[in-house]
Amino acid sequence: MKIKNQLLALVQISLIGGLSGFSSLSHATACTANASPTADCSDLTVNTSTGSITNNYSLTATGSGSFNTTGSGVLLGTFTNNATINPGSSFGVAVQSGATISNFNNTGNIYGLTGNSIYISPSGAITNLNNSGTIQSTTTNAIQNASIPGGASGTIGTFINSGSVVSNTGAYGFLNSGSVGTITNLALGAVTGSAHTGFGASGSGIDNTGTIGTLNSAQNDLFYRAKLPSNYNVIIFGGAVNYGQTYFVLPANPTSGPMNFGVYAGSAITTNSYANVLENLPTGNIGATRTGTYQGLTWTLGAVAGTDNWDLTFSGTNTSAMAALNQTTAALQNAFTLQNTVLVNGFTYDCPVFDKNNVCVSVGGRYTTANTDSVNSTGGLLIGAYRMNNQIRMGAYIDQNVSTNSTGIVKVANASPMVGVFGVWIERLDGTGAEVKVSAGYGQKNTTMTRPVVDGTEAGSGSSTLTSQGAQAIGKYGFAVADKTTVSPYVGLRYSQNNMGGYTEGSSAAVTAPLTYGAVNTNATTVVAGLGANYKLMPDVVLLASAGLENDLNTSNGNYTATGLYGLNSINFNASPVRTRATATLGAYYDLAKNQRLGINGIYRQEPYQGVTTTSVMATYMVGL
Repeated sequence: MKIKNQLLALVQISLIGGLSGFSSLSHATACTANASPTADCSDLTVNTSTGSITNNYSLTATGSGSFNTTGSGVLLGTFTNNATINPGSSFGVAVQSGATISNFNNTGNIYGLTGNSIYISPSGAITNLNNSGTIQSTTTNAIQNASIPGGASGTIGTFINSGSVVSNTGAYGFLNSGSVGTITNLALGAVTGSAHTGFGASGSGIDNTGTIGTLNSAQNDLFYRAKLPSNYNVIIFGGAVNYGQTYFVLPANPTSGPMNFGVYAGSAITTNSYANVLENLPTGNIGATRTGTYQGLTWTLGAVAGTDNWDLTFSGTNTSAMAALNQTTAALQNAFTLQNTVLVNGFTYDCPVFDKNNVCVSVGGRYTTANTDSVNSTGGLLIGAYRMNNQIRMGAYIDQNVSTNSTGIVKVANASPMVGVFGVWIERLDGTGAEVKVSAGYGQKNTTMTRPVVDGTEAGSGSSTLTSQGAQAIGKYGFAVADKTTVSPYVGLRYSQNNMGGYTEGSSAAVTAPLTYGAVNTNATTVVAGLGANYKLMPDVVLLASAGLENDLNTSNGNYTATGLYGLNSINFNASPVRTRATATLGAYYDLAKNQRLGINGIYRQEPYQGVTTTSVMATYMVGL
């Protein structure tokens, strides 16, 4: 008996030579009707209406179909196959007359042996068929949407093929004599027939004697036979050779057509010309409109001289992609602004409270916000200084971001702090007379940019490093105008630069044409001038205020450039810079003891970008050691 069973198994396996993924051909246990399987089983049947069924196990038929919907009026809301459906004596999946599956999702493997992988009988219907796996038959048709003599035709509302293959070693990948609303064959999909090794094959990927409303295809060797679809849209999915090409074989007297041509929404146009998007299609079978617009580009479908082949060309500017890049530029301007503001405000950091060891330590926090898109950052401050004598002190600071809020387009990481050093010379301890301060700062932030989707453009994403650095020298002279008030005019010079390296977006199934961006480099040499004032409100409380102007003597604002799509233009990173800007400071400090001080300062700044201002608040506690 054991030998007999082994021979039977070998015979069964030989019937499916070449098919992989089968776990076994028969099971003793039948699937429970109208229920998701909990183990490998056979003959899963839906005979009354139900909501959803998910299959994560191997199904093997002993009857006409491994998965079978039967009974007029039976409605299955969603069927999801994540595993392997092995063929029965006829079909892998059978949608019988009068039954409907609203949503059929296949991520696994569906096989047909002596019958179709998926068969939709008269008056049967699948409203939405989404394939990201394999649908394969060895003898007849992978998908048959059939018309039975004397009966009505089966129906598919939409068929989206984004998976590995809908293939067949028999006649056709997709045999339709019924009705299909839309077939979309995406970049990773393929519909093939028996001899389908290229154009001119005897078998066909799609054989249509019924009705197809719209065919969208990215397959570059699709063979299409018989009646034309009403609409055909080529899918271009990145790269000069990655696009749909379809070879048509029409009956001598076509009963359909002419076919309307268009470009599929979501296509990525990387060059201005695509050859032979349609082949063997006479002029009279194409609609009269052979030009149009896509994402702002003008496309033209032109006949190849002496043939029935058609080339597709583009011209103009990709206004949709440019709109996405303009949004990215605006978001990057905010990121640059925030970083530059933190850098420049760092030039004001000081620690002037000392004790017998001539050391000052200050801890505190900072909040900086821009008036656009709710961009802000919060940081912790650590400032230290050493007093060399009563006139000279040297110090350094760390400004570490704790949190950064920015748009969904640009994300700035918090990992690396802004660091800086400073040196101060004062003529007198009471704040009158001359004072000179020199400061320098450096910061680096990992930054991720995600291109927004505009009119079907791809949401490409990539990362780079935003580096900010600069130095400032400023001098002031304090005048005692009353017992409690000192005014100090000041003037200085600052150099700052903000640079972001070039980057390339990551490639994925959703991003078929990643863009490559050049570096963005900005810098400015700026003269600063203004007037500050101190007022001793109480012996231990001092109020601070200042107002001034900044004027850029020399600037370079850089360009934001991208390549990888056709019709892109460089963007001036700051086309209308604000060269003269106002700044103001308001603050106070309270001396808790001769070597302890609480301080708070607010800084308002106009920024180099039109309409952009920032506000910062710093609170510190200083102790002299």
